[in-house]
Amino acid sequence: MRARKLISKQYLHKMYELSTIGVPVRKIHTDNQINMSVPTFTTLLEYYEKFLGYINTNPKIAKVMEASLFPDWLIHEVPGAQEQPETWKYVGRFPVGAWLER
Repeated sequence: MRARKLISKQYLHKMYELSTIGVPVRKIHTDNQINMSVPTFTTLLEYYEKFLGYINTNPKIAKVMEASLFPDWLIHEVPGAQEQPETWKYVGRFPVGAWLER
């Protein structure tokens, strides 16, 4: 299984905001030099949107999703995509599972 790539919360939020005002996802992807495929990036934005929706409607799911989207291994100051370290694995169906350190 290939390593999962994620983007820190502050940067993903900025990119999500751009998408909500109509900036094409492909342009956001290119302008930010995101090192993941456009479909994967699009899915990540969709998961983030679902996470935001659950904050008020289902806080328990939102907490699980937040831990999945922004795990402990993610360096928050890095603007681009980061690949999961070999010492971490994801258990469950993303984004409602859990990260475990091996």
